[in-house]
Amino acid sequence: MGKNIRIRGTAFASNLERLRLQNNLSKSDLAQATGLSWRTIDNYTKDRFEFAQESALLRIAEALNVSLEDLLKPCKANRPIYGHPAFLITVVILFSIVMGWALRAGRDGDSIEIREKSVRLPGGELKFKSKIVAWVQNTWDNRDILIIGKVGNSDQYGSILAIDVASAEVLWEYRPDHETLRSVFPADKVDQGDFYAHTLSLVDLDGDGVDELAASMRHNMSYPSYLSVIDKDGGVKSTYYCAGHINTVSPFDMDGDGKDEIYIAATNNTARFEGGTLIVLDELCRNGAALDAESARGHFADLSLSDSCKVRVVFPSYPMEFTNLLETPRMDAFNLWINANRSVPDRLTLNMGQPSKSLIIPFDSEIRPFDVYPSDLLAKFNRAWVDSGLVSRDYLTREALDKWLSGHRRFTAGHWSPR
Repeated sequence: MGKNIRIRGTAFASNLERLRLQNNLSKSDLAQATGLSWRTIDNYTKDRFEFAQESALLRIAEALNVSLEDLLKPCKANRPIYGHPAFLITVVILFSIVMGWALRAGRDGDSIEIREKSVRLPGGELKFKSKIVAWVQNTWDNRDILIIGKVGNSDQYGSILAIDVASAEVLWEYRPDHETLRSVFPADKVDQGDFYAHTLSLVDLDGDGVDELAASMRHNMSYPSYLSVIDKDGGVKSTYYCAGHINTVSPFDMDGDGKDEIYIAATNNTARFEGGTLIVLDELCRNGAALDAESARGHFADLSLSDSCKVRVVFPSYPMEFTNLLETPRMDAFNLWINANRSVPDRLTLNMGQPSKSLIIPFDSEIRPFDVYPSDLLAKFNRAWVDSGLVSRDYLTREALDKWLSGHRRFTAGHWSPR
């Protein structure tokens, strides 16, 4: 394992972007010159990593004809006001207000405009009958690709399209398999509404440097959801089904083996739990369904499916008097935060409850929860609820929190024997 260097808090991201432009290099050019993926270069320029491998930084420095020290040190004299993060944030906010529902994005000079029911690309404009709700960009086979997710219409379920940016050609389309979904979940639940792409993420599960698409598909009327891994040609490599909505998907290589894992924050709707859940998939463990001996029946029609996820942690809910005050029927899990520093105890943190009022749960490197504590706002509201008698007891004392955390269940691949 090479040496890790902390890049968060340095001028690395701004220096990288400045030097890249000075050398007339696109992100794809720099990725090719360094042997890194386009996504890694893009993440570096957006300051998304706290640490980076020294070997990767040296390759970048060599490609940009600078020393490692020059790559990391501040360059205030060359930093105009429009490069300041606060100024950029202000511009983005004002731009969003003016444009409303329109989004303008670009990669290396290519102009892309994504609107409610259309996309405008260098190669032309495409219009659709239904709304675009998710999108991501990538490079496959040396072509810039825009991937969009649409909701369904009266004729079909929602779909995912991969579009060549340069030509505006639709390379492939993925649609949910209605009949398969009716066999996995109760048919009456599936038939109530429509599946659509809730999130689209790029992931490299096998470490070959070619990203795949992790698409979480959500039912718009009931609980069913699933995550499919789709390759660059539109082929489905794996699918994992959930008894509750998938809320957050975060690909990340936590163990440092050069292969991403997929970390999923979701809701478990089964009567045994009715709480948040954390699911981890990887190259080998990424198929099946969130089935277990305690909560298998009722939410899945096909009990012959296995649960081959790497890890699945399910948390209990809270009494209705508490969740009613939170204005949520269940303690949904969301907002995954992953720490790249392997020396710290809290490698991953999960929020549960509501975005404004939540429980915070840290996990160790083996994906075991070891603590729980309320957000400041939840603690403040809870104190008011207790003082005014809106709850029969204080659910957030240290003793109460420890007891709640002890009610979680942790499952690993092979725990469920289909019958």
